[in-house]
Amino acid sequence: NAGPISDAVLWTSSGTIVDLHPQGYVTSSLAALDSTQQVGSGEVDANDTHALLWSGTAASVVDLNPAGYDNSSADGVSGNQEVGDASVPAFGIENAMLWSGTAASAVNLTPAGLTQANAYGTDGTQQVGGAFGTAEHALLWSGTAASAVDLNPAGYYGSFALAVAGNQEVGVGDNSLDASEDGINNAMLWTGTAASGVNLQPTDFGDGFMYSEALGTN
Repeated sequence: NAGPISDAVLWTSSGTIVDLHPQGYVTSSLAALDSTQQVGSGEVDANDTHALLWSGTAASVVDLNPAGYDNSSADGVSGNQEVGDASVPAFGIENAMLWSGTAASAVNLTPAGLTQANAYGTDGTQQVGGAFGTAEHALLWSGTAASAVDLNPAGYYGSFALAVAGNQEVGVGDNSLDASEDGINNAMLWTGTAASGVNLQPTDFGDGFMYSEALGTN
């Protein structure tokens, strides 16, 4: 197959399908969108994948890959903010990234002392994701690495946050420190602090609920 293996595709409210695959990329994929923009990634070659930003057409693509990084991807967008991660393959360490429309605008959100971080969502003001120390902890940022708030609730081995809007953050908590829950991941809701964490795991009414995750909030 001489053409792309996969193309990023946008469906409009009118039912039109827009192929967003930009020239010069082997494959492309779409991860998130708001009312005007779309984000995802494109494979430059077998070793390099770059975070991409679109505004509704293939020609509008902006390569967000920061200088000094060989791989990146964008996973969330809102307003003038895009979030995701970037890494240098030689080291294999992912850094949570925040952009505002250009590669040069990239801000590394990885807190000092942590080995790896990913940003999954933004509401245009705050960003959420997770970072690894001993285990992954859900984090909430306000635009800088230093602003990071650890959302991991007491009694949980790990967690990560996937979406944010207003004063709410949602994601997953791994309560493997609580033997009564058998270490199963549960959907979580926060309002800005670890202490605010609410476990949203549905009560088992005989239907066999064992795992849950929260993917979005408005």
